[in-house]
Amino acid sequence: MGGAIGVESEPGVGSTFHFSVRLKCRAKTGDTGHSLPALTLWDGFSALVVDDHPTNRRSLLHWLQTWGFQVDEAQNGIEALQQCGKAVQAGKPYHLIILDAHMPLLDGFGFAAALKAQNQQGATQLVMLSSGGGKGDSQRCRELGIGGYLTKPATPVELRETLTRILAPRAADSSSPAGDAAAFVTRHTLKEQQRQLNILVVEDNPVNQKLATLVLEKMGHRVTLAHNGQQGVDMFPTAAWDVVLMDMQMPVMGGVDATRIIRQNEPAGQHTPIIAMTANAMAVDREECLAAGMDEHLPKPINVKALQAVLDHFCARAGVLKSPSAPMAPNPETAGGTTEGDTVARDTIASAVEKADAEMLHAVAAVLTEQLPHDIAMAHEALAVNDWVRLKRAAHNLKSNLGLFDLPVLIEQARQIEHAPEVCNPDTLAPLAKGVEHLVAVLQRRIGSLPEESP
Repeated sequence: MGGAIGVESEPGVGSTFHFSVRLKCRAKTGDTGHSLPALTLWDGFSALVVDDHPTNRRSLLHWLQTWGFQVDEAQNGIEALQQCGKAVQAGKPYHLIILDAHMPLLDGFGFAAALKAQNQQGATQLVMLSSGGGKGDSQRCRELGIGGYLTKPATPVELRETLTRILAPRAADSSSPAGDAAAFVTRHTLKEQQRQLNILVVEDNPVNQKLATLVLEKMGHRVTLAHNGQQGVDMFPTAAWDVVLMDMQMPVMGGVDATRIIRQNEPAGQHTPIIAMTANAMAVDREECLAAGMDEHLPKPINVKALQAVLDHFCARAGVLKSPSAPMAPNPETAGGTTEGDTVARDTIASAVEKADAEMLHAVAAVLTEQLPHDIAMAHEALAVNDWVRLKRAAHNLKSNLGLFDLPVLIEQARQIEHAPEVCNPDTLAPLAKGVEHLVAVLQRRIGSLPEESP
């Protein structure tokens, strides 16, 4: 291969191995594999949104303007044809047209066919949004020169990446005909070639570290762990992070202080989304997170749908977010709850483990069987010497880890100790310790029945 290999060794010091090799650059083609082109703004690009529903038009208008487009609107296909004709006559044809598939008077396919018949498409790229895909739609899109086809509701991330794929190749040569620059884009192709996010997870709890890594890597993202807030502050300037997931309560430095330092040192014009992850789901905790400079608040345990929604919301502007994005509305489905009672039967614990996500158990069961007894032992030791800070920390860990299961009574017991550790006594701690003992026993039996992880 025209290269070389060598070694430099010094007794008592060590060895350094090195090699060189000649490789050919991969040809740049329409199919770029599993990575998308870098996300950029489309300043100076013109777009036309064609949809008979005002709400849909407003939503699309917002995102396109956010990304730099100059946007016009049309309520139906006939009106859109008229606007396209005027734009062509003025020598300023639209760079992009986003059209609804189902409209009165003239639907999306009819509009695309008329545009092509009138020879007005030129280099204009078309993206169709449909409330329900029909048989043969993909083939019709290809025949009519439609570059992208997404079913509703299309998320901002999906729309952004569709536009990136069909418009980015035209940046160097805006005269290239529509359809020649890139392959036909659908939700399926976007999933196959999903943009990988670079995510920094700042979390001290081994169970939560394992679970967050599992969920995010399953989504196709790259994960780096920082074990406390100080490590998070130190690691932040070392890479370009798309998003930071920040635990609130950690040793050395907590999430609030870490976020404030990151925001103080962040370069001008840059704003990386920081998402709080905390076992406290109260509104006051969310307000504290936002006041510290965080962009959103997610309660633990991690809710996959809620996490995906947050990533979609904030990373739609990935690479171009220059100012804080508006926080999402609180999601009642992810809010924590409690149940009255102070004892938990063994069959209730066994049932909760049985109902838990199998993949999650496979990832964290072994860690839990070590961490839960460790935290209970810490709680007993702290209580014996009236170390309320340490007891509060142990209860916080227990609450977070128990939150992985449908065990509201145990979670509430841990929460009460965390909230007021100084009023805790051996009788208060005993039922929680007994419940954790039962849970660990069930998990140990479950570990024996779990299949071996494939290499």
